[in-house]
Amino acid sequence: MKKEFDDKMTPLYIQIKHFIQEQYINNLEHGDKIPTELELIEQFNVSRITIRKAVNELIQEKLLIKKQGKGTFIIRPKIEKKIVFNNQKNNPISFTELFTSKGYTVSSKNLSLKVEIPNEEISSNLSLSDKDKVIVIERIRYIDGIPMLFERNNLSYEKNRFIMNCKLDELDSIYKILRQNNVEPSCILRWSFEADIAKDIGNLLSIRYGEPLLIYKTLISDKNLIPIHFSEEYFIASKFKFVLE
Repeated sequence: MKKEFDDKMTPLYIQIKHFIQEQYINNLEHGDKIPTELELIEQFNVSRITIRKAVNELIQEKLLIKKQGKGTFIIRPKIEKKIVFNNQKNNPISFTELFTSKGYTVSSKNLSLKVEIPNEEISSNLSLSDKDKVIVIERIRYIDGIPMLFERNNLSYEKNRFIMNCKLDELDSIYKILRQNNVEPSCILRWSFEADIAKDIGNLLSIRYGEPLLIYKTLISDKNLIPIHFSEEYFIASKFKFVLE
């Protein structure tokens, strides 16, 4: 099926470039092959020069790579996330702040806000009383429009009841809500990694069942080292690189 463009103000090769990025680069994986030059000419009904100009710009931006005799392939370098080892520097920073500072466009899809009975791990990390429950906020994080991780946030219900007054679409910044209520996340008490494979979470992240996940668990405290927030982040292993400082 031929693709038609009706934007008279934007050069045709730019429109094709944007289409290739949205249709192929954003939806396929690192190393996947995009259609051949002849297939793109047929798809867009344009000249070879126009297709080459669009593709060459994407190559210059290091989103594509051309391999002689094999075709043109998607490049998606792993996103780097630093893990700080020194407690004096180990201040919490939000996902949005971290990756926006690296030049990425960050967005979230909030899935649920609920109160649950905590399991032993969560209860122990947050130092909950026997009667305390846990507020659970689940969401998907996107980088440049691509789902990158599933996030589960756990907080004491007794200490943070105010969160339940928030609407789901107001929960993009949990730290902002905490600070507005005089709760200051100040220190990463501990962190750990676990490995798993994508199951139900795979559907949320648009990845195949069985694809490897890295689970990054973090416990955040206030300045008095009282636990506030225990998070479980399920990263798509193939898309991230973790660096210890």
